[in-house]
Amino acid sequence: MSRHRFATIAVLVLVIAINLGSFLLLEDQFEVEVLLRPLPDPTTQDLGDAASRLNALTRFTYLQSGRAGSIDANIAFLSSRYLLLEMVRRDPEVQAFADSLQQHYLDPQQQGSDESRAWSLYKWSDSHIRVSHDVQTGLITLKVRGRYPQHVTWFARSLVGAANSVLSERAARDYQEQGDAIFRKVAEVQETEVQSYLIEAASRYLVRSAMASTSSAFGFEVVDPPSVPFEESWPNHVAILLVSLILATAVLLWIYIADHLSTA
Repeated sequence: MSRHRFATIAVLVLVIAINLGSFLLLEDQFEVEVLLRPLPDPTTQDLGDAASRLNALTRFTYLQSGRAGSIDANIAFLSSRYLLLEMVRRDPEVQAFADSLQQHYLDPQQQGSDESRAWSLYKWSDSHIRVSHDVQTGLITLKVRGRYPQHVTWFARSLVGAANSVLSERAARDYQEQGDAIFRKVAEVQETEVQSYLIEAASRYLVRSAMASTSSAFGFEVVDPPSVPFEESWPNHVAILLVSLILATAVLLWIYIADHLSTA
């Protein structure tokens, strides 16, 4: 009996040590979730019609008008170093947060530039940011995890806001460049009808460029905005306790059965 009692005490001590270690050594992590719907470019069809008429009249390649990215491209953009670099350049709070991360990921001589800050954010995002896609609903789920609930909520909002700003500016710049390029082709074409279509298409691009610079129609619609989490998402202390108790029970049963068989 003393041997059984010793085994029971040892297993219970091990269970207590595992759970105490989970509380002391594992940092609580809070997770915030944002549901996003990629917004299609409202100008694609309008500009596409103009492109079709031009291609019917001319043989030169018309500049492509598509702006709506694929789901994979949207997911890659939300977790890209390019977007994080833009966040560092635009937001002093993001820059300060990136400065605090540099000491963990970079040597002192490598720190101090926007690129090094973006790299530190990118390394941090490997384990703290997850982007997924629901095929049925078409929604993108952005999850940000960290030690402080207010911080992860702020970062999720900043990430979505920066993504929409960058996409709007990119759309405005691309439309401006395409409109200017079409205007330059007017002088190369002799047919009056083709010139009129070129001018019409170029004007539409320039109008869309002005709209994109002031519109929120490019990027992502926030279906479910982030809210401050009140309960940690990791580690799951209840699950750790249950698993450790189940393992302890299994070990004790094995000890008792093995001892009984050896005695018999």
